[in-house]
Amino acid sequence: MKRITIIFSVLIAFIITTAFLQDKEYTIAQLREIYSSDVSKWPKPNLDNEAKPDFKDIGYLGRPVYPANNPYSAEKEKLGKLLFFDPRMSVSKQIACASCHDPELGWGDGKRVAYGHDRQNGKRNAMTILNTAFYQKLFWDGRATSLEHQSGFPVKDHVEMNQDLSLMVENISKIDGYKPLFASAFGSENVNLDRIQQAIATFERGIVSTNSRFDAFVKGNKAILKDEEVLGLHLFRTKARCINCHNTSLFSDNKFHNDGQALLGSKFEDLGLYNVTKN
Repeated sequence: MKRITIIFSVLIAFIITTAFLQDKEYTIAQLREIYSSDVSKWPKPNLDNEAKPDFKDIGYLGRPVYPANNPYSAEKEKLGKLLFFDPRMSVSKQIACASCHDPELGWGDGKRVAYGHDRQNGKRNAMTILNTAFYQKLFWDGRATSLEHQSGFPVKDHVEMNQDLSLMVENISKIDGYKPLFASAFGSENVNLDRIQQAIATFERGIVSTNSRFDAFVKGNKAILKDEEVLGLHLFRTKARCINCHNTSLFSDNKFHNDGQALLGSKFEDLGLYNVTKN
């Protein structure tokens, strides 16, 4: 469920060894013209029937839409950023949201599995928060439906921050430095769970990748991609059929797929979404 920056170059070897190059429909120059213009002029994608309902093509990601019940403000974003990096959110006062969502590691943790309170190992690694503004469900198992909803889970999880949410609110409310920040963001110094979650979500919602070379290319910069990448883009949408799952401007269909990684019967068994839906 993560958006790529540029993935097309990894298809170079495959392109060279397929009949695509011997029997190509377009020249490189033609593909540059087509794909750096209006998406309506792009070649028809090679879609399976199950991918056709509600299909949206890849393209420029754009900026996130902030919900009506939590509109954007610079003051709220600033407060959310401070809370995100504040280890006093956890019971040990040593673990912040940023401990697992490290901006130097692509807003993830770079580990096989995350570890948290008392150095306990979790069952999964930490998802990146990059582009999560565009996700319909959050966490690897989809148990949260919004960034506001999501933010409470790691705080109260005994393996992560291990903090009672009411005590977390109480601790933050005792920090004098936060009072003017809450007043600027919400109109009063009152600290409560909703305000904390709204501020963190506002900060996270603004972490998006909208300046990749792919974005520049589809917005009209015809020369920014290499020839192999242009060919890879065309193959991605057509003969390679990657577009069936990696569609929309997020390069994800925002769905959950059984890709055979449940590791049934092993110590790493993880049934994912089933644990939430029992479906």
